[in-house]
This record gives sequence, C-alpha cells and structure tokens, in this order.
Amino acid sequence: MPMRTRLFTACALFVAVASLVRVGHVVDAQLDAPFDLAYETPLAAAALEFAAGRHPYDEARYGGAPFVLCMYTPLYLQAVGALHALLDDVFLAGRVIALGALALVVAAFFALRPRAGWWVPVLGAGLLLLHWPVAGNAVLVKNDTLAIACSAWALLAVAGPARERSAGLWRCALAAVLCLAAVATKQSTVAGIAACGLALLACGVRTRRWGPVLAFAGVFATGVALLAWLASWAYGSSFWFCTLVAPRNPFAWGQAARVLAAGYRQPLLWGTSALLALLAFGALIRRRPFACPFLLYAVFAWGVFALTVPKLGSWTTYFIEPVAASLLALAAAAGRSSNEQLTRTWRGAAALLLVVLACVDLFIAVPTDYAVTDALRRPRRQAVDDEMRADIVAMAGDEARVLNLWTPIHTYSIQQHSYVNDTLLYRILWNEGVLAVEPMLELLREQHFDVVLMPRGLTRDTPLLDEHGELARPLTTIVQAAFDAYTPHAQDGQYQYLLR
Repeated sequence: MPMRTRLFTACALFVAVASLVRVGHVVDAQLDAPFDLAYETPLAAAALEFAAGRHPYDEARYGGAPFVLCMYTPLYLQAVGALHALLDDVFLAGRVIALGALALVVAAFFALRPRAGWWVPVLGAGLLLLHWPVAGNAVLVKNDTLAIACSAWALLAVAGPARERSAGLWRCALAAVLCLAAVATKQSTVAGIAACGLALLACGVRTRRWGPVLAFAGVFATGVALLAWLASWAYGSSFWFCTLVAPRNPFAWGQAARVLAAGYRQPLLWGTSALLALLAFGALIRRRPFACPFLLYAVFAWGVFALTVPKLGSWTTYFIEPVAASLLALAAAAGRSSNEQLTRTWRGAAALLLVVLACVDLFIAVPTDYAVTDALRRPRRQAVDDEMRADIVAMAGDEARVLNLWTPIHTYSIQQHSYVNDTLLYRILWNEGVLAVEPMLELLREQHFDVVLMPRGLTRDTPLLDEHGELARPLTTIVQAAFDAYTPHAQDGQYQYLLR
C-alpha cells in the first residue's frame, strides 16, 4: 500500500472513530429519553393515531378536539406506530427508526465501491456523522433520515445504468420504488427523484437507449397514481389538505437567516459546501453536468433547501439531506480511479481540507452544538416535567385535560396524550384563515379543558403579532376566550396555569 493511501486511511479511520464516539454520546443521551426533546410531539401524536387504528388526516380530529394534524405523508408514521405497539414508547420507537435510517445512509457510502480505496467511504461516512445537524437530529422522532435513505439508495440503483450502455431495467424500476418510498415518507423529498430522472434521461440522450429512463418513469408514474388512489380511498380528501395545503407556511426571511446562522456556525459545513460548489463548477467547465447522479442529487437537494428554508418552522434538520447528498457526491467523485495528476491532487487536497476541519470541529465543539440534551441537561429537564406534572395533579387531578397553546414539548409528560399536537402549525393556520378558530373557541367557552397553559406574563390584553408583524386576530381571540373562561391560578418558570 502506497504511503499516500496509508496516510489517508489513517486519517479516515480517525475521523470515523471520532464520529462514532460523538454519535454514541448522542444516542446515550437522547434515545430513551421519556419526553419530547425537540418538537417531537407533532409526529409522535400522528404516529399514535395510526397505533390506535385511526389516522391523523381525519378532518373531525384536526378540525376539532383533539386537534391532531399531520402535514407529512404516512410511511414513517405508520412504521413508528407499528414499533410503538411493541415497545410501548412512541419516542423510543420514532428515534430507533430514525437512527436505523441514518445507518442506511452511512451504508450508502460503502455501496459506492470506490476504486481509489476504502478510505473514501470511511471518511465520507465519518464526516456525515460529524456534521452537527446530522448527529443530534438523527436521534429524534423525525422522518428526514428515512426519506434520505430511500433517495440515496435510489441513486445507487441508477448509478450504473446512468453511466453504462448496458443498463439493468430492474435497477431503474427499483430506483422508482425507492423514490416512491421517499415521498411516501416526506413529500418534499423530491431531490432524489429529479436526480434519478435527469441522470437517466441524459444517459438516454447520450447512448440512444431509452429503456432505463422509460422504466423509471413508467414505474414511478404508475406508483404515484396507485398511491394517490390508495390515499384518497383510505384517508379521504382531507389527506390532500393535510399534505399539500397545511404545509404551505408563509415565508419569513428572518427565519432563513436564523437557520443559516445556526447551521454555518460549524466550519466543517463551510468546507463541505465549498467543495461541493467546486465540484459542480468543474462539471460545468468540463461540460459534463449530468455525468454523476450524486452530483445532481446534491444540487437538487441544495435547491430544495433554498426554497424551503425561509418557511416558518424550518430548522437545522433541513441541512441533513443537502449535507448527505454533498458528501455522497464528493465521495463518488473522489472514489473514481484516475492516474491524472490533477485528479489525484484535487482528491488529496479536498480530503486534507475536510480532515483538518473535522479536527477543528472536534476541538471547538461542545455537546450543546450537536446534541439536543446530554447527561447534565436531561435530569434537569426531567425534574421540570415531574414538577409540572405534580403541580397539575395537585390543581386539577390525575386525569386533567390540559391545553397547552404555546408549545407541545411538555404535553406527554403531563397527560400522555395531545391536544393541539403542533401548536406552531395551528397558530399559522388559524392566523392565515386556513382553519376556523370557532371549534377551539367553543371548547374554551364550555370549559372543556381542566387546565390551560399560557406563557408566563401573558395577559388578556397582550398584543399578539403574526409572522408579518401585524396583529394576529384569530390567535388573540383564542387567548382572550381562554382568559374569559378561566382564571389565572399559578405560575412557574415558563407557564401560568389557568383553571376553571
């Protein structure tokens, strides 16, 4: 083995081991936490609907009590609901599936079968796990990693047919099925579909063999039609409201700035983004923009990121797919065997830069950068939840119906079920006039809830502004109805408790 290869192998192993240690700490802190760590309740409540034999697209349940609405397609939620039936812990079930899907994304690096040496996928997988948005968010009840795993393996299925004249049609059909699974998990995961289709189309133009692209397009179109019919039959027309209308959150450029600032605090993300940009520029210069499906995937993934990150509700989870796609593209490019000095120099310089940035990251990062909780914060959070639960039991009894209109993260610690599972989404839909506020107002006037939680310091006359800086009249009406029907009773560090 040449000295150069031995050096890169040692560096790759160092990065991989360091990344596994970091992910191990995250798993230890987050996997079995018995509470909502980071806005997991919206998907957890939807998964419990499936576990109970219902579904979260029922207009009667999202338009009225218990106000459970899901804006995502159901594959991940159904899997979590099924695993919850075995584990009896919806948070653990969701995190296990998300973590397992991340393992499939990591495995995709090794499926590239690089000719330049096995250090390439080892380094790529290690770098993926070192990125802060990946490490912490992958051990949460989130559907991102499962959708990305489906897209990555779809790209692997078409990588051969997109480069070779003798294309396996079955691989193209498999890619179409995996793309269907991706959008059945999260409907905005379209970058892999676009990359597969464009790569196969470019292959058809180049080789005059149209079988691969027709096989992919035919299976995918048939699958979309079949799944659309099944969704309409099983869930009704309200499914399309939940998955197409409800997610259209308004844009706020300040939100995009906050997400970008949070993600690009990590120097490693700057390096990954810069190298991907150089790789794309080089493909344009050589007039081979469609030669690598993984490069197309990365470009489309960053495009989807740019279109969606200004939405209210976006966060660093939006970085996971573009980061994974970028590293897969870099690994695919670096893994190609070439004796050209320029190619070898580029590969070595890119790997060295990323290894140096990984070392910098290991030196500067603290657990709050890449983990939602840790061994110190978790007991404090558990104590807060236990105290809230004890206070509510003392005020309203053990079976109190609790409405928290501000954040759902304490919901299951309090009552083991949810009223208004996604408070941010409901506030947006109420303020935009997409959902009527009358059902909630009626329940408040009837004092349907035993306890209503409001932010500490909020009063009946506090002006509430929407995302445009204007008075949020629907939400203000709900708050006023709560103060009219209930009386402030006590306060803690975060909330005030309103009782009948």
